Amino acid sequence: MVEWLQTFGYDTDISIAVIRRLLGRRLLYSPEVERPTELGPVHSVKLSTSGQYYLDHLVQHPQYIYNVVYDIDLPHTGYKDFASDGFFPRMTSVSELIETVFAAETRQLEFLLGSERGVYLLGAIKNAGLLTSIKIPKYQYVGFDFVLGEMW
Repeated sequence: MVEWLQTFGYDTDISIAVIRRLLGRRLLYSPEVERPTELGPVHSVKLSTSGQYYLDHLVQHPQYIYNVVYDIDLPHTGYKDFASDGFFPRMTSVSELIETVFAAETRQLEFLLGSERGVYLLGAIKNAGLLTSIKIPKYQYVGFDFVLGEMW
């Protein structure tokens, strides 16, 4: 998996740290890891049931994104401007999240297009999709339309 992430342009140490963190939070699964606190060398990794649930369900629900957006490392300029929580500061952070994910995926695709091995991964991306390709359905939020559909 580290080699695969390197093909996307990620540093080896960062890739290992992210894999360990996802294993520790049980979003990835490895038969080589009995306890997430005792992480040794891992060679076989796959998305856990919980990790798959996040990708299949939670990231497609605007209310989930709205609730967890402050847990994501973003500038949160709306919160800083208003110094309190509310609809506008959170939606500003959601907008920052969308822009950050889009920019990251754009950089990754550009890196792949310029890489000799990139052509092999483009099929995987076509199959699995990108976060920015998720279609979010329309939802009702506190009596008014909370329409985020088709924005990713």
